Amino acid sequence: MFALAYVDGGMPHVHVLRVGETLIGRTPACDLIINAPSVSRRHARLRVVGGRVFVRDADSTHGTAVNGMPIFEEQEIVSGDRLLVGEVEITLIQDLPESELRSESHQVVGQTGHLVRRVDDDRAVTRAAPGDLNAAADVAPLAPPRSERRGGNDRRTVDLGRLSRVAQQLMQETWRRERLQRHHSPGVIERVLQGTDADQRFIPQQRDVTVMFCDIVGFTTLCEQLEPAAIGDLLNSFFGQMADIIFDHEGTLDKFIGDAILAVFGAPFDQPDHAARCVAAALAMRRQLAHFNLEQPHPIRMRTAINTGRALTGDIGSPKRREFTVLGDVVGIAAHLEASVAQPDQIVISDRTREQLGAAFQLRPLGVVSLRGRESNLAAFEVIG
Repeated sequence: MFALAYVDGGMPHVHVLRVGETLIGRTPACDLIINAPSVSRRHARLRVVGGRVFVRDADSTHGTAVNGMPIFEEQEIVSGDRLLVGEVEITLIQDLPESELRSESHQVVGQTGHLVRRVDDDRAVTRAAPGDLNAAADVAPLAPPRSERRGGNDRRTVDLGRLSRVAQQLMQETWRRERLQRHHSPGVIERVLQGTDADQRFIPQQRDVTVMFCDIVGFTTLCEQLEPAAIGDLLNSFFGQMADIIFDHEGTLDKFIGDAILAVFGAPFDQPDHAARCVAAALAMRRQLAHFNLEQPHPIRMRTAINTGRALTGDIGSPKRREFTVLGDVVGIAAHLEASVAQPDQIVISDRTREQLGAAFQLRPLGVVSLRGRESNLAAFEVIG
């Protein structure tokens, strides 16, 4: 028997998948109703047949993804896979056999298939949550147990609080995953969540990294020509496509600064080839911008600058709000290279970055440049390909 675990409106939910098709969306006609703005009226369809589960997008506005990858045709999913329906994350869990699931120790609420369970052994907990959930449940305060007679001499002790702790753990992991998705690629997120030192990754620490700055050329003039709503649509589309490329190369998206993007490679995990990854991402972003402009009534251009060095990376901020970021001179140099050296459509790198690349890329020397506010000059290079 399969079920879906998700959080809607800040509350954890479990939905039982029956054999046949399940429609997910916002309309009352759906089998699983999720009232979130990013979820379409009819968003995705799941099909349970022969003990297997298949999912396909139902021509939704924001699409459906499996484990971070968008789907364009029906594909099979297995227990533990994570669906992204709009911006709502849903985890497929494989529960007890239906004969046991629909026993008197369970209750299906209403007509929606939502399930309330009294879990009486650890098997269901283990299969209903991520790997460390059982341990988390074991150390949590137990709800008062109850005994009930199931027939004959089979008297079982049930823990009414265990499922609540399972749902809370799923909600907590969903919150962590949503937070990580703002900065990191799906591959990095999985490594963070599966690692035993996940929290240590975000304690501020010094690392060797490569930083990328890129921004849109002539953005102020563009804002004078377009309505604010059109500018917002343009930036959302541009940032979305550029961020996807950064994530494809396992980079970290530090932040959007107006019309600019700050990305870092080499954090939160060490990457011996962080400089090469960053330059490869910049080249891919330039190629993608050419395709992007084919569909734009107002084509845009961008400048990109890259620098390598020692930086402080991790969660920085106040006790009430912290964000992953990168700090240090390496960031300032990249920003100055982008602002005063890089020309439209150019990718400019520092000599420090060039030293890390070897002969992997074609470069053109730009000579020694002077950056505002810095006493020493540095050599700069243009990345041709």
